[in-house]
Amino acid sequence: MITHWIEPVEFASLITRLIVGFLFCIQGYDKIFNVGKTEVNAAILPSFQKIGLPENFTKVFLFLTSWIEFIAGGLLILGLFKYGCIYLLGIDLLFVVIGMSLIQPVLDLKHIFPRLILLIILLLLPAESDIFSLDHFIF
Repeated sequence: MITHWIEPVEFASLITRLIVGFLFCIQGYDKIFNVGKTEVNAAILPSFQKIGLPENFTKVFLFLTSWIEFIAGGLLILGLFKYGCIYLLGIDLLFVVIGMSLIQPVLDLKHIFPRLILLIILLLLPAESDIFSLDHFIF
């Protein structure tokens, strides 16, 4: 008889949460600290302005999505406020898809779709299987 020191569903929950957390955290970190607000705005603003979106709305949108990705991704890595982070990142992805689809109607989903699938998997895994998280120890 084979005994597991960690159940497969617990490992699935851990590895999925870490992957999602790192994907979003690094993406947000890159936009905030490497690329920078000015460069992100310069790259995206002209396309959004072509379709008539106000500049201030676009700047707020870009600012919020970068910070949501960075903070929520980091919290997922730690396993803290998991469901709140998943909801925020799901909404973030929705806004990104809407915004980018307005610019390019046939949007290439190669970066968005895998994140969406991983978020859904993480959302559907039972909460009690996420034993290697701060949520498990605190709440």
